[in-house]
Amino acid sequence: MSEVQMMCEGNLSVNDKKKSDIKIFPNPTKDFIHINYGLRIPTKIELFDINGRLILDFENLNTVDMRSLSTGTYILKSTFSDGVNVNQINKY
Repeated sequence: MSEVQMMCEGNLSVNDKKKSDIKIFPNPTKDFIHINYGLRIPTKIELFDINGRLILDFENLNTVDMRSLSTGTYILKSTFSDGVNVNQINKY
């Protein structure tokens, strides 16, 4: 297994469900997702396609425009000073 595959599998896995105060809605979505981080402030936010390719990256954004993206499953990775949260987003 390549180093890139190992990093993607470890960092983008949505199988490890941890209690999170992040709320993403609506999910599934057709156009926009809204993100509520609770009391935490992300240092970096990244959106990946299902193959692990980086689609978008931004800082401290509460609304993501997904209108230009194809229908499918995406992974939202939010990085905080104390760790990382990963969420699955479905676009129809």
